[in-house]
Amino acid sequence: THGDPLIMKVCALPHSNEVNKACQKFLSEFFKVPQSDMVLPIGAKSLAKHFLIRRASREIVLKLINSLV
Repeated sequence: THGDPLIMKVCALPHSNEVNKACQKFLSEFFKVPQSDMVLPIGAKSLAKHFLIRRASREIVLKLINSLV
């Protein structure tokens, strides 16, 4: 982690849309949210990708916190 964000490393070309889709799918399954709630507003073609979980519930936030410990 770096501040509030969770940092995840992926071995693939950063500009590939397949990487974005794979990350989105992984994160949506991990947090048990629809893929449509996992948004990539920043970094679609860069190494640094910033995903946003829309409508994050208390359970999702607690799971995130517990996964960092």
